[in-house]
Amino acid sequence: MASAIDTKTRIIDAAERLFADSSFDAVAVRDIMKEAQANLGLMKYYFESKEALVEEVIARRAGILNAERLQRLNRFAGTPESSIKRVIDAIVDPYFEMMMQPEPGWHSYGRLIAQMAQSKRWNDLIHKYFDEISGKLIDELERLTPHTSRDDVTRFFLFAIGAQLNFFSINGRLRSLTNGAISDEDLEGGVEHLKRFLVSGLTGSLSS
Repeated sequence: MASAIDTKTRIIDAAERLFADSSFDAVAVRDIMKEAQANLGLMKYYFESKEALVEEVIARRAGILNAERLQRLNRFAGTPESSIKRVIDAIVDPYFEMMMQPEPGWHSYGRLIAQMAQSKRWNDLIHKYFDEISGKLIDELERLTPHTSRDDVTRFFLFAIGAQLNFFSINGRLRSLTNGAISDEDLEGGVEHLKRFLVSGLTGSLSS
């Protein structure tokens, strides 16, 4: 059983890396199985299809990330200690902490999610794995800003998520725009800038 689990995990890991480095359509099943050092026939054994495989890739880390975000949100949601800053911390900090782990899969995941979030093709997957936690975060932002409509809160929330996805995608734009002075990979040096930007943007937008 341990061998079977290891093989399935290797396939998911390989798919995550290859999809992130290229795209879903550009990566062949044969490439994934070669990267995973697994027999091609095992693809059908573990996964019904390539689409089912990419869903497992998304679901694996989404579950970890969402559980941590919810745990942090539940510490203050609905209390006088709640604030926009604490909501932003609950969104960003778990992702940042995962990205700082030595295991490189989170970096691939960050790039892949940034890709998928921009495509209508993957709306159903994003809905399935991220709408529940997003709704709870939006609930708390709405509670904190009672004079702002839920539609506006949701719009501003998505702007914040977009900025976060860009930050964690490590796409090289920051290095390019600063002529190499700042590396996109310096997440530790940039995360407080990201959070300050998000808190300021949401506070100004939701209170105006």
